[in-house]
Amino acid sequence: FTTLKPCPKEEPRIEAAQRAAILSWASLPLNPPPTVFILGDDPCAGRIVASLANDEVLLIVLDAPDADLWSLQLGNIWWESLDYIHRTGSINGSQAQPDPDGRYRIIVGSTDPGYANWLDTGGAREGAMMYRYLNSRTAPVPQVLLLPVGQLVQYMPAGAVEVLPAERARQTTLRRQGALKRWSP
Repeated sequence: FTTLKPCPKEEPRIEAAQRAAILSWASLPLNPPPTVFILGDDPCAGRIVASLANDEVLLIVLDAPDADLWSLQLGNIWWESLDYIHRTGSINGSQAQPDPDGRYRIIVGSTDPGYANWLDTGGAREGAMMYRYLNSRTAPVPQVLLLPVGQLVQYMPAGAVEVLPAERARQTTLRRQGALKRWSP
């Protein structure tokens, strides 16, 4: 970007999403490479599509947007959200933990890599992710890299935040409690 446009209001955002929907999963090649699409002319929203084998992860590297809120949500090929109550199917700026270099490394895969910011596909091999920044003054485009699980450590910086099973269980419990609070009568 040479200059950043302000993020549009909700109505233009919906129009941009409808234009972007022209690119459906069916129009992509079989097993597409990880690809980032910006929604229309809105630099504050986009989607990432990818296919993962069981022994692969998608590493998403993101410079933190200067935004009131940012999030990334996993979805299937029909854009239905994956389980964000019992699994880590979404992450936002208050949940994500930056690495020592200030960047966020979000790891998408079916097996817990032992690092912070893991999004659990629940075994789904292909799908899409939506990212968005609300009231953002910057619009960093995520970088994506498809890796064998065994090579992930080579792409993580020294001092990357590691998460032990007990902490992951605590995170999942907090998600369930949050969902219960949101969805209970």
